[in-house]
Amino acid sequence: VRVTGEVVMAKVIDLDAERTGTRREGAYYSLVGLLGRVSGALVGLAFALLGPLFGYVSGENPGPNPGLAFRFLISVVPGVAILLAYLLTTFFPHEVRE
Repeated sequence: VRVTGEVVMAKVIDLDAERTGTRREGAYYSLVGLLGRVSGALVGLAFALLGPLFGYVSGENPGPNPGLAFRFLISVVPGVAILLAYLLTTFFPHEVRE
């Protein structure tokens, strides 16, 4: 899985270079780094929501309903992430510009 991302990134960079005549690897890889940091912040936000929403304190004091908190983390958070990704792709230009 980790290698596939690099292969896809290389293909995107090569296609972009063919279409534009400009090599922009630095821009692509810096964007990937930014998205990695943003995703880490979103994971932190998801875990930070456990306290106020479900009373989670720690593994020893998981709050009154740890099962619901777990279901929230494995269903609501990924669902919102998928919805956000879908919405972002609707704004991405899909036609090829020359």
